[in-house]
Amino acid sequence: MWRTTFSVALLTLLNTNCGDSDNSGSPGTGAGTSTSSSSGSGGQTSNSSSSGVLPTGPGDGDWDTAFTADPVGMNCSSTMAELEAAGAAMITRGAVTLVVGYEQLGQNQDPVLLRFDDGERTYCQYHEQEPPDGRAYGITWDGGPVAYVGYSIVGGGSAFDSLAAQGWIGSYGDGGGSSKVMVLGSVDTASGSVQRATFVPAKRDNGSKTNTLGPAGPIVVLQDGSLEVLGNSAFAPLNPDKSGMCLPDVEYPSALDGARGPNFLGRFSADLSTMVCASTAGCSNVTAPCE
Repeated sequence: MWRTTFSVALLTLLNTNCGDSDNSGSPGTGAGTSTSSSSGSGGQTSNSSSSGVLPTGPGDGDWDTAFTADPVGMNCSSTMAELEAAGAAMITRGAVTLVVGYEQLGQNQDPVLLRFDDGERTYCQYHEQEPPDGRAYGITWDGGPVAYVGYSIVGGGSAFDSLAAQGWIGSYGDGGGSSKVMVLGSVDTASGSVQRATFVPAKRDNGSKTNTLGPAGPIVVLQDGSLEVLGNSAFAPLNPDKSGMCLPDVEYPSALDGARGPNFLGRFSADLSTMVCASTAGCSNVTAPCE
């Protein structure tokens, strides 16, 4: 089982480049490495080229993570070898490999999950195909029927708005279509479809407008089953009660490590319906910090 602490999660991400990418559809250069530790709905499916089936029982509880700060462009014709060479975020368990990234379609980006069995594509799932730009940054998987995927979305009116209906925050909100917001999703690995999700936004000074909070690391499954994630937030990240952590015109979120690392850490229930705790530095209204 994952057994991690605030400092361990932060230290892991300090070794990762957390910059943004542009709208290029070419493969990114960020390494989507997979690491191991002790411890239905949205999207379209392409024609399958394999009929492999994952076990129906639970995973082994040994959660692997893969993340790239610069998601890799791909499509349903991409081969496993091409994606591996491009540094896509991928995890392999036995004969099965799961890969996440995005496809550039004109001016739009759509997050993609591909599954390969023995190197042959089983499915290609788009987790939203609406006008907002969406990308998948990382995946967390223990070989069982559930994987967790971290995304960004820029704008409301995507499939995530319905997928997150029972999430901690159920919609993108009013961000003017320019703020990049983190989305966490729970995925059925047999079909590739997202089963539940939540938005993880920041808020602007007035407390009502959506502001940017982007992914800065993979979803980490803790020993108690809760999910922990790091992010980079503009003013102001939110407490579990959805109040702002920072005082307007006075404070701004700063790096948790006191240097240049991520400035937000949040912990969520496994079903993504509740934020358990959240931390930032440099702000005085942090009501439920993560230990």
